[in-house]
Amino acid sequence: MNNNTTKATEYVNNIRTRAHLATLGTVTLDDIKREKRLELFGEGTRFQDLLRWGEGAKMANNGKIYPLLQVNGSVDYVDPANPTYGFKAGKHEHLPYPATEIRLNSAIKQNSGY
Repeated sequence: MNNNTTKATEYVNNIRTRAHLATLGTVTLDDIKREKRLELFGEGTRFQDLLRWGEGAKMANNGKIYPLLQVNGSVDYVDPANPTYGFKAGKHEHLPYPATEIRLNSAIKQNSGY
């Protein structure tokens, strides 16, 4: 185990001990991803984590089909057949620059896809 793995195991086990869970002998990147997802649930960091780990494409169909509550209380799932929904690789890894910033600074080029 190299020093980075040892430190990672120590940090993950600190969290697991605080949560009264069994400690791990060693950790993998998947262990770290799972612990971060569980520990920081609701903190608004999941999207950035998926992008950082190169897993943004897993969101390709998000928003494509959405629930629609009917007056009678039933739920229909609607597919708007709109290709603009969901994650687009090569575009959604970065946010667009605001138009004002582009106008004020000619060195800024808009991110691809916007």
